[in-house]
Amino acid sequence: MLARSEKLVSANVVFRIQIERPIWRLYPGKEKGISSALDPCLLKLYFAGAATAIKVLRSLPTKVPFLFSAGLYWNNGKFNLSHPLDFASEIFMDSGAQQFYKRFTKLDYPYDSKEYLDFAKKVGADLVATLDLPLDILATRGLSIRKGIERTVEHGVAIFDHAEKIGIAEKIVPVIQGLDDPSQWNECLDLYKQHGVKSELRGLGSLCMAKSRILVKSVVKAMAERLPKKKMHVFGLALDALRETYSYIYSFDTSTWIYWAKMDSTTLLRQPVLCHDIWDC
Repeated sequence: MLARSEKLVSANVVFRIQIERPIWRLYPGKEKGISSALDPCLLKLYFAGAATAIKVLRSLPTKVPFLFSAGLYWNNGKFNLSHPLDFASEIFMDSGAQQFYKRFTKLDYPYDSKEYLDFAKKVGADLVATLDLPLDILATRGLSIRKGIERTVEHGVAIFDHAEKIGIAEKIVPVIQGLDDPSQWNECLDLYKQHGVKSELRGLGSLCMAKSRILVKSVVKAMAERLPKKKMHVFGLALDALRETYSYIYSFDTSTWIYWAKMDSTTLLRQPVLCHDIWDC
């Protein structure tokens, strides 16, 4: 009986690209059919990261959906992105509050909605998260849950107002915030609705550092019951929590892959999520 790899070679599905190491690549045109058959696209993944991560993504043979944090590029009172994001098949721009919070003054952003959206337009972002206040970080620094939710929605309204003026309102993703109980995310969603903020896709914040998978699942499930078509993106969703929530959400982002990239391990890319483009068997 032929080995699995020999069967795939004989069927013109893969070919070997290195002799000394068993690394295989799909024949051109096979990606879509194989990925659909073996791993149907039910969930969208955005690769997240900066610096070294971007170098790795740029070296890949195919483009991938990418989420980057705007706050990392705010210096000396302005945004500056020195490298192109041409490796990305889609760009999702996040506020970057999780990475940027130590530079908050008065527990808020140093830039306004106009500066933020002008930067999004400059980099060609396909999706833009609103400027939310991460309660999992800022609550420990004195920001009350109520005030954090209110400011998050205020920022969201300001973002939508300016986005409409510059013609990119359809790209805006309102971020729903809470801390330790699903009712808080529900309250934030209600407040958005009171202000007339509507969007096809919503983002769930303050879940990336949650230690309780039960909390993550309860929040995601509560939001899925209220949002049409379950169009939700969870920022920084931990992989152990993903097992509990994947059936409820539309997309998520993670930087966990960076560890494996540094270890020179298997690279699996699927369009639009993970696509079996390179197999390191």
